[in-house]
Amino acid sequence: LKALSAHCGELMDRGDIETAVSMHRLACSVFPSNVPLLTELGRLSFLSGKEVVAADCWRKALAIDDDSVLAQESLDLFNGRAINRWHYRMINDPVRNQSYCDAIARAVSRSGESPKVLDIGCGTGLLAMYAAQVGPSVTVWGCELSEPIADLAVRVLEANSLRKRVHVLACHSDDIGICDVGDGGSSTNSIPGRVDVVVTETADCGLLGEGMLPSLSSAQSRLLAPDGLMIPSRADVYCMLVESPILRSQGRMNPDAHCGLKMSSDNVFIPQDPYLCEYLLESGHSRLCEPFLALTVPFDMNHSSMASTLQHRVKVVHGGRVDALVMWYHLWLDEQGGFSTAPSGMSMPQGMHLTTCWEQAVFVPDNNFKVKAGDEVDVLVSCTAKNLHWRLRRSEMSSWVGTVGESEDGSQVIKVGERIISLLNDKHKNEIYEQALKQAIAAMKTTCPNTPLHVLDLSHGWSMCGLLAAKSGADKVLIMDPPDENQVLMEIINDNHLEKIVEIFDPLVEDFLSIGIRRSFSRRSSGHSLHEKLVRLALNKKSPFKEEPKTAQIAAGAKKNSKSSFTWSAPKGSKATKNVKVAEKESEPPRSDTQKKDNKSQKSFQIIVLELVDPGGMLTQGILEDVRLAKEWFLSEEKGSILPSSFCLTAVCLQSDQMVQDNRVNKSAQHGPDVSLLDMFSVRTLMSVDLRCLRCQQITGEAQLLNVDLSSLQPVQTDEAVVEAMADGRIDGIVFWFHLRMGDVDLETYDRSRPVMQQEGLLQQAPVFDADAHPPHWRQAAWILKDSMHVHTHERLRIHANLQGS
Repeated sequence: LKALSAHCGELMDRGDIETAVSMHRLACSVFPSNVPLLTELGRLSFLSGKEVVAADCWRKALAIDDDSVLAQESLDLFNGRAINRWHYRMINDPVRNQSYCDAIARAVSRSGESPKVLDIGCGTGLLAMYAAQVGPSVTVWGCELSEPIADLAVRVLEANSLRKRVHVLACHSDDIGICDVGDGGSSTNSIPGRVDVVVTETADCGLLGEGMLPSLSSAQSRLLAPDGLMIPSRADVYCMLVESPILRSQGRMNPDAHCGLKMSSDNVFIPQDPYLCEYLLESGHSRLCEPFLALTVPFDMNHSSMASTLQHRVKVVHGGRVDALVMWYHLWLDEQGGFSTAPSGMSMPQGMHLTTCWEQAVFVPDNNFKVKAGDEVDVLVSCTAKNLHWRLRRSEMSSWVGTVGESEDGSQVIKVGERIISLLNDKHKNEIYEQALKQAIAAMKTTCPNTPLHVLDLSHGWSMCGLLAAKSGADKVLIMDPPDENQVLMEIINDNHLEKIVEIFDPLVEDFLSIGIRRSFSRRSSGHSLHEKLVRLALNKKSPFKEEPKTAQIAAGAKKNSKSSFTWSAPKGSKATKNVKVAEKESEPPRSDTQKKDNKSQKSFQIIVLELVDPGGMLTQGILEDVRLAKEWFLSEEKGSILPSSFCLTAVCLQSDQMVQDNRVNKSAQHGPDVSLLDMFSVRTLMSVDLRCLRCQQITGEAQLLNVDLSSLQPVQTDEAVVEAMADGRIDGIVFWFHLRMGDVDLETYDRSRPVMQQEGLLQQAPVFDADAHPPHWRQAAWILKDSMHVHTHERLRIHANLQGS
């Protein structure tokens, strides 16, 4: 097996993934119960594009050893990407399911003796099975573009004995053709004639973001019979203006949160998507106007009379700042009824039912403005094939304010993930990091006044850490893993006059071709992993900083001006590849005699700073391994420090139907069909749990676990704590968050000032934050029990935690 691993490493170096997969498949046939072999076969299969095969390998490994951390982590990553957690919320929403079941039954019953139905974006096949269960003469086709989900749909249909009457086409609906009737629909991606009913739920919280309009238009013209029926038939779109610092902090940069640093003087940071998907009742907000009907979107294109642009004048009922426009819709499945994505508490027309699985779409204006009660605001809505676009202005304003980053002043628009904007806007976290860095730098300069103070920033992607270190008095800062928008970061460095202090590590691409393909698929697909960059930096015998900033290499495409910051590029070495490969296997740089002599000179950093916890509530992937490598090779042995210096976990046992139904099928919610096979995409660790508004009951008190010192990391660390049940109930999961120690100051990744929802039931209005509120960006994570545990008051429970790697 060691020889196999070594040989496959060489194959991967040459880019021959298929041979490596074949050899591991053969080895697994000889050693079918070898968990590491199955796990590695899964990784190689994923890299070769065989996602379904990869997932099956990891499931087999876990069936043999349920404690395999690597297999579980790999499967969780795959499952989280293949099936979003909102899919479980939809499947478990009885109102949504019953509405579709009834509408499909009405449509199929009116479609002749042998009706034919097409389900666009069939997912698990639930809606297709609703059509099939109307009668034995019904024939159904479902198309699904995602390979893992299409494979799941086939398995679900087989489990429900409907595989012969419901046919799954693994393609986009635009790729479906009409074949000859005599062919029987056996041709790939084809159906034998037009269908009588087209049904879909390819709507998102913004209604049109998944391309429902063009898909239905194409299906109606090519695949639907002239007198066929379309489900849904139309959508009534409503919106409301709100004041909400929480929502705005996720959609636009807040200059007051950046500790005096200029983050967007010539660049406008906006989310990648034109709107956020949020539960309004989970976000502190104040209504500025009453909800109003903005437009109606018909899906029957033959009878479309929709205007592409509409303007409304809305009266302000409560004064405040216009931070967001919140949108929802009533989805009419037919003329008799449907369901609504509105926040709870809104009035519903007859036949319309409120669902709980849908978030609302939040459009954040490029520039907010204040209004008073009695003011009038003009709202302009435009409908395109893929999105709704909104513009706002007070009635006396001459220019419109856009909501999709449509800058009118010539600024460069930079699209990043909404979590990135929240991270950069986390004022409390930024102030804690700045305070800790100032204390550490001052202490270092007092101890070693004649030694230049160098800081190594290990944060992944966008972060304030390196910039705050430079602002706090560091002589040099090296950012090892910059964001993909490298040029934008360089401009920010220049704008803050830090170009002589902050440098960006930029390895030569050709030095990494041999090892980049061998990293786990969980690493970033673009660029190189932080681990690889650290290895490359360790192989360099020279100073990690340029001697002459004026002659430093400018990144490709950088502006040529006197202030341009520069990147540090590792020197190209023709013999580096072999050494890097060895380092990759051993998780540390190779140590030749020469390198051992130079090791002390390489330790030129006095402080290592990093973002330890990602916004979803888990340790940043691979970060502890990277810290261990960076400390050994780059941190000064004299008074060197790491920020955060240590961390521990705080855990609490909860009962929560909401948490379970985000990860497991509730069989009573589907009204007949069984889609429980979806649970093969369940995860053990549920990320992005918002504890402040989770519908839950606290079963135990808090427990402190795993006191981890980053200066003396161990490969494996275990801990346990005893807690007592506070009430009778069941434990569905263990929610946890991190307590970070930053020198003399501490930082928690859960904001205790935001109350927890203690009882099961409907969500209530979240607290309204004042205009100066700067909410934290972190959410929490939860370990979901496979089987809920029932406990009684005062019963004592033992929680065991095991940390392996990161």
